[in-house]
Amino acid sequence: MPSHPDLKYSRPVTGIILLVTGALLLLWLIWPRASDSLQKNESSSVERTGTQSSQKNFQSRSTYPKQDLHGSPFRPGDARGNYEYLFDKAKNADRFLISRKLHPDHLPESDAPAGRDLWIQDESGNERKVSDNVYRARFSPDGNKIAYTTADAKLHVEDLSGNKLGELEGAYEPNWHPDSSGMVVAKVPQGRPVHYPESLHISYYDLPTGNLTLLTDGQWDDVRPHFHPSGDWVLFVSGARSGLASFWKVPIQGGEPEQITNLGLEQVNERFVPTPFDGTIGTEHRHWFIYDFKLGERGETWGLEFDPQGEFKQAVKFGEGIDPQLTDSRTVVSLKPEGPVEYRLP
Repeated sequence: MPSHPDLKYSRPVTGIILLVTGALLLLWLIWPRASDSLQKNESSSVERTGTQSSQKNFQSRSTYPKQDLHGSPFRPGDARGNYEYLFDKAKNADRFLISRKLHPDHLPESDAPAGRDLWIQDESGNERKVSDNVYRARFSPDGNKIAYTTADAKLHVEDLSGNKLGELEGAYEPNWHPDSSGMVVAKVPQGRPVHYPESLHISYYDLPTGNLTLLTDGQWDDVRPHFHPSGDWVLFVSGARSGLASFWKVPIQGGEPEQITNLGLEQVNERFVPTPFDGTIGTEHRHWFIYDFKLGERGETWGLEFDPQGEFKQAVKFGEGIDPQLTDSRTVVSLKPEGPVEYRLP
């Protein structure tokens, strides 16, 4: 994930903190689902004021038993055959994006750009190999398209049969608009290297027209773009803008980004709201954005609540668990090492 932009700060200590934060954000983007979250605060729990939770040892995603990661009781259907990694499952259909192996160029504990192979599996178990070297892959909300980024930082969009619908150079972390008409990405600014570009644009890629709209100026470590549940706003994460990794939002039509979490904080404390590790979902009634957070061996499920006008209300830590899924409009189920755990939205 891209690191800090080349900026000056009045206090050397702050500069060092931002440098470290930016570097970790860069690794986080390049290795989705493989690295720990950037915030580190071993002396205190990271949770909303007034909430308490235990801090049990929490296994990394890669050490989950296969039956927990790929065949948990709360998941409708399961991919067939042998596979190592589940990129995504289509909504309301037993279609899967799976991986059977890492790319040969992958080196453990290395930052060399390499991903996994990608296969699409349909409801009957029929499969098609999509690519050899993929970072991230997502079904569209309507289940009829896929978007994936490859190790050369190129976005590919295609239908279920493999017909190309769009391509975009220098893009990371595609996340679909709720109506499946386009997606937000973290876009490498012009003239910067596609790997470790140090700063990124949050951008909207409109699939029917092929137009790309830059929503942020590309001078900051703007990463982790996701649509607000309404589709009218884009949520993203930045560390350098405020000094702590925090949620920001920007209108889909463009405008001035607005910080919505950790306002006024200069360091991690009991009021600090963490940012996503990997799993993110929005509720159908558009009031909640649910995500997971990982700190060392501990994983947590968090939510951001919004009012009907899309204004941020509060951040809530529900408890332990990663990879949250909705089983109905108000029930979230997350994975713990010992099995799934259920949380009820207020």
